[in-house]
Amino acid sequence: FLEKVRQYLVDKYGAEAVNMGGFRVRTTLDMKMQEQAERAVEGVLDRPADDPRAALVAIDPHSGAVRAMYGGRDYAKRQLNYATDTRRQAGSTMKPFVLAQALSDGYSVESAFEGPAKLIVDGEPFANYDDVNYGWMNLTEATRLSVNTVYVQLMKQVHPDRVVALSKKHGLAAELHLGTSVKPARSPLEKPPILPDYLSLGLGAGDVTTLQLASAFGTWANRGWHQAPHLVEKVVDSNGRVIEQHDYRAKGVQVVHPNVADTVNQVLRRAVESGTGTAARLPDRQVAGKTGTTSDYVDARFVGYTPSLVASVWLGYDNDKHKRSLLNIHGWRAVSGGTLPARIFHDFMIQATSGTEVQSFVEPQPFGVPLNSTTLPPTTAAPTTQPPPQPQPQPPPQPQPTNPGFPQSTLPGQPQPTLPGPGPGPTRP
Repeated sequence: FLEKVRQYLVDKYGAEAVNMGGFRVRTTLDMKMQEQAERAVEGVLDRPADDPRAALVAIDPHSGAVRAMYGGRDYAKRQLNYATDTRRQAGSTMKPFVLAQALSDGYSVESAFEGPAKLIVDGEPFANYDDVNYGWMNLTEATRLSVNTVYVQLMKQVHPDRVVALSKKHGLAAELHLGTSVKPARSPLEKPPILPDYLSLGLGAGDVTTLQLASAFGTWANRGWHQAPHLVEKVVDSNGRVIEQHDYRAKGVQVVHPNVADTVNQVLRRAVESGTGTAARLPDRQVAGKTGTTSDYVDARFVGYTPSLVASVWLGYDNDKHKRSLLNIHGWRAVSGGTLPARIFHDFMIQATSGTEVQSFVEPQPFGVPLNSTTLPPTTAAPTTQPPPQPQPQPPPQPQPTNPGFPQSTLPGQPQPTLPGPGPGPTRP
């Protein structure tokens, strides 16, 4: 964390000023929370010689302040911050961004799709975890159970390039050097994400950092407003002159309508309460979140949040020579996002939120046009006084006829974008 602060200051003020200027710097780091992050990670991964690498980033979603950053077990031995310096596949933590685009386009969470075990879309094969056939289901259930074949159909409906743009606005393009003259692609602080605009992006084909995911999920915790992540609160020079001070009054940038964010929060709460992320549940407060596991169990993630704190967790081995899978670790045949990453999140959050005010998410008001509407029971909450968004979808949403027999594509008659490359194999929940 301190090295990131130093790099930030050098980028902004120059090495000579930083080394000789007598700066006094107040950071965003919460030392108690930092210690809790270390205990949570190393309490679960307690075999340093054999355990995979890990990263954890905790952010205040209302300000973007980074409160804790675990980037590795021993920075003195390996000068690589796994929280910010490594891009790894997102896995199914990308699915909520597809959902957010669909909701912003005016579609309802009651939109339903068939979830076959395997599906060919535009000539590319896709499959569910363990080849499970889920039948017809709405988007809430498809997210709760992380159903790949539903989400590839939804991605086709809303178009990959638009999901890429929206996810970057959420925070997947977040950089820690904001306000400096350093170009993002050359910044020593963080690598920009790689988000290919084809269908498999919705299943996790994009490469992101642990910090970027924390920043992006924080946009929903903050009801649609994104706050750029930052490490420095105040800088005072040797003469006592304040040369930098973060403005905590700034509201950030509105990315999606509050009711869209509230709906995403409600869906991701279901994923924690009774879906793939149950290991992340807290005993005294609501939690929303999403698991992510890449093909062959190379990476495992869990990103979750309360209304006031976001935590992003990643596990994986170094890919220096070849990709090593997360197999046979601490009694788990294979580590998915809902196992050790969710447990680390739980152990961290139960300490970090202890004694803090218990806050609830705002219940969303149902809205939108249901695609492929069926007789599935509704899953949204009762209407509240929160006004629904009124976006204009592109293309305009047209309810599709129920068609249980289409195995090769989704939404007949919709545009058929050409994929620039083959999609990945089955992505884990």
